[in-house]
Amino acid sequence: GKTWLSNDCHVKFFEFSKPSTKRAFKSIAEVVPVRCMAFHPSGDFLLIGTEQPTVRLYDSNTLQCYVSSNPKDQHSGPITSIKYSSNGKMYASSSKDGTIKLWDGVSNRCVNTYPNAHSNMEASSVVFSRNGKYLLSSGKDSIVNLWDITGGRIINTYKGATQSAVRSQAVFNHTEDYI
Repeated sequence: GKTWLSNDCHVKFFEFSKPSTKRAFKSIAEVVPVRCMAFHPSGDFLLIGTEQPTVRLYDSNTLQCYVSSNPKDQHSGPITSIKYSSNGKMYASSSKDGTIKLWDGVSNRCVNTYPNAHSNMEASSVVFSRNGKYLLSSGKDSIVNLWDITGGRIINTYKGATQSAVRSQAVFNHTEDYI
């Protein structure tokens, strides 16, 4: 199926295999605008980041919502990006509060927080390397950081545009030779 974000705070599911279908067959209603989302590699779960600081994990089949039971796990600002690792065992989130959080993909608990990940500015995007050992992040400081997940530290920094306070997104190319 296909999922669509809408301006009315809904995430709508469509049957991609049925091109004649014009209406969503199910939807998730949030109370604030949805900023980002990511499907688990199996397709069974959907992560949603909104204007609120709480990461939401939905069962794609039942639409049951799960959040971490520990309030300290959550960000303190809106979620800007959320991505699963390729095996789905972890996911990462970034926030306007400047933090990046790593989450256990099974327990839905925060396992590490990178505070002030982008010089007291918004952390704009996160993406895992294919092997899941590294995390690439970008922020409104015009910097792209390559993080070693095991050590929880930056192993390389790439300077981007000279203009700061612009929301950016960092990605690996298909061979991971370039970012």
